Amino acid sequence: MATAKDNEAKSEESKKVAVVFEKRWNRYFPKDIAGFDKETADDLVKAKIAKLHK
Repeated sequence: MATAKDNEAKSEESKKVAVVFEKRWNRYFPKDIAGFDKETADDLVKAKIAKLHK
């Protein structure tokens, strides 16, 4: 049976923010699309490494 903690974890996973990379970063190349937590996505955008995917 799913617990409240399990449901919260699933809810956090569904809050991923998609970004499109403009520069190479870790294993990602320009034009790659990936999902991250909001904080990481915001950091990538601020650093001009990626843009939010629409």
